Amino acid sequence: MWLNLEVNVHSEGSGVEAFDSTTFDASLNWKDIEWLRSVTKLPVLVKGILKREDALKAIEAGVDGIVVSNHGDRQLDYSPATITILEEIVHIVGGRVSVLLDGGVGRGTDVFKALALGSQAVLESFSRIWTFGTHLSGCSMLI
Repeated sequence: MWLNLEVNVHSEGSGVEAFDSTTFDASLNWKDIEWLRSVTKLPVLVKGILKREDALKAIEAGVDGIVVSNHGDRQLDYSPATITILEEIVHIVGGRVSVLLDGGVGRGTDVFKALALGSQAVLESFSRIWTFGTHLSGCSMLI
């Protein structure tokens, strides 16, 4: 189970620790990629790669692509900015799988920077794209 909204607020640790321990499945591991590949013909991408060692593990596990992402860095103090580690990940991957960048894109020039550093695509949230689009079209009100 990926998400469990029943948080145990009476845990011995912090509220964040309690949320984390009930939200994420700690039994997930790199071998689960093999199972996932056995049940789908779709490409398998792994999101959240921030270290070269994890990029290598992902390749060894048989993924089709890597998404360099810090998940918006909203919950993780001191996570590196995705753009600062992109080039290292691209270099270690060496073209064996696709590398995409997610997060930290505030303007069009950020897309060009990511592509120049070797990302094959740049992902961004719909809300930010909606904001860009409404601004460019002259709309002054956002829903």
